[in-house]
Amino acid sequence: MSVTIFGGNSANGLFVTNENAAARSRAEKKDGGDRKTIFAGDLAERPDSILLRKKQAQKQAMKVVQDTFDTEKKVDQSMEEMAARQEELKEKNLDYQKKLEKIGSEKQELMKTYGITEDSEEIPEEYQQRMKELEEQESMYHGYIEENNAAVNGISRSLSEMKIERLKDHSMLDASKQSEEILEAASREVYGELVNEGKKHLEEKMEEEKEKAEKRAEKKEEEEERQEKAEERKESAEKKVENDREKLETMDACNNPDPAVGKEIDEILDELKLIKEDIKGAAVDQNI
Repeated sequence: MSVTIFGGNSANGLFVTNENAAARSRAEKKDGGDRKTIFAGDLAERPDSILLRKKQAQKQAMKVVQDTFDTEKKVDQSMEEMAARQEELKEKNLDYQKKLEKIGSEKQELMKTYGITEDSEEIPEEYQQRMKELEEQESMYHGYIEENNAAVNGISRSLSEMKIERLKDHSMLDASKQSEEILEAASREVYGELVNEGKKHLEEKMEEEKEKAEKRAEKKEEEEERQEKAEERKESAEKKVENDREKLETMDACNNPDPAVGKEIDEILDELKLIKEDIKGAAVDQNI
């Protein structure tokens, strides 16, 4: 026995409206109720639980995608912060470079002030002290720039590695596929429940029809027995009438009628009439 389950209008094609169910119910009455198709709308107690199951599956699928999206968003945010830090370090190095250029200018000015050249043998102490201070500042800024360049290069390598790993990674695609599988599994589960409910509903209907058919068969058998007994009574009465008619003819021939016999014949005829009406009634009941 095959059972067909029809759903109504919805995203997954598993849910029905009361309007559609009512229309199908009217169609069923029109065709005499002899159908083997079960509509989900006929199972009045199911839509709420089905809708709940659908919402739960959607929520679960959305969580899978949202969790992956949040993770990806954190990675993006981390990369943005690293890039921003890299730009910050580059800006600092530009500032340090300007300070170095200023220190270079001060050293040149200091040499002019004291008339110092590469061939000078006597160098004033004040000049030496100031030049030492400028060289210490110069060394410090060179150290800052070196450290920052190392940090910038480290960030560049990290960003490159993260981009490469991201190209290898298919987290969002996998999450999307997993969410679809969750929804499809929920749809199959709901469909299975509808099929089982439909089979159960159809079996109940068929059992009811079977019981009605058995009752009709019993009633028909009773009517047939009733008609058979009526036929037997009719046959017996007709035989009796025939016997009494022969007696009456004999009495008429002798011109000696017996009133008791005539009365008995009338009673038999009345009984035979009732038997005929009984047989007609039985035949009408059987046709019904």
